Amino acid sequence: MTYLAEVEYPDAKRFSDLFSALSNVLDEVLLRFTESGITAGGLDPARMAYIELEIPKSATRHFSLEQEAAAGVNLNVLREILKGKAGRPILIRVSHEEVELEWEEETRRKYVMPNLEVQQETVAPKASYSAKVGIMGDVLVKALKDVEVISDLVELEAGEGGLTIRAPESKGRATITIGRGSAALILLEVEKTAKGVYDIGYIKKILGLARLTQSLTLSLSSGGPLEIVMSSLDGTKLRYVLAPAV
Repeated sequence: MTYLAEVEYPDAKRFSDLFSALSNVLDEVLLRFTESGITAGGLDPARMAYIELEIPKSATRHFSLEQEAAAGVNLNVLREILKGKAGRPILIRVSHEEVELEWEEETRRKYVMPNLEVQQETVAPKASYSAKVGIMGDVLVKALKDVEVISDLVELEAGEGGLTIRAPESKGRATITIGRGSAALILLEVEKTAKGVYDIGYIKKILGLARLTQSLTLSLSSGGPLEIVMSSLDGTKLRYVLAPAV
């Protein structure tokens, strides 16, 4: 069989974590293989969130293209195949008809899935932001857990003094302040104070990846969407844009 793309990724566990995050937002996805690397993304069925994953060619052990290729996969199936995999290399092969995954544990394992026709909106929502905050991922995870005790919504406010994370006033009181000068606050760029209310459940869909990166970036403007960007040392990047709660 002639393969359009053949890629060896160095860590099956990390590969599994990346696509598990996608599966929390999307049912199916189109993986695009180009000379730059692998990209995947789209709008969730409720059209509340957009997610985009970029894995650069430099993050792989082997990257061979016969031509630019696309692989349509069911993310729930992919997640089950990859569940519990150890951190060993995984080989991905793409043909017009099939997508193959192969790796070695105690035995050599190979899965073959159909290359699905996936119709998906992959154009990111356009938005402008008046504040950008870099924060340690575990700090955000803990803050959301504190707020979630009271509310399923969270209000984020970024200003010159830092980032405030709180439950909306109508839901009760829980406030976490990460002030300028805090070790947890890595970046603070504010053109204008920004405040927005967002669904905690939607934010948590991708925060399982926070442990794969030292920090993440939040961008927001008053009444507008929230953008969360996670970047790892190997250049892999996850971008997540969430509409404000009504």
